[in-house]
Amino acid sequence: MLSGGAKSHLWNQIKADVTGCVVERTGVTEASSLGAALLAATAVGLIPSVSAGVEAGVQVTDHYKPNPAHKAVYDDAYARYCALQESLRDSFAL
Repeated sequence: MLSGGAKSHLWNQIKADVTGCVVERTGVTEASSLGAALLAATAVGLIPSVSAGVEAGVQVTDHYKPNPAHKAVYDDAYARYCALQESLRDSFAL
């Protein structure tokens, strides 16, 4: 079972839209542990590379493609945020 934000279709789609990159979700629930195991297995020569271990043991379950129209909305909101932050900078200087 997936945990945290990885479970949310909406959150994964937002990440794709904001970054403009395809987001892939895997069925791996303990990615940190798997990463550590792949690094260890590579270090002791059980597998030729981390990439080979990922290819053999990690399966992509979902793909989230960015929506250019959504990206434009997020980019516009971020530009307004940056402008607001800049205009208020002196008000919050220590």
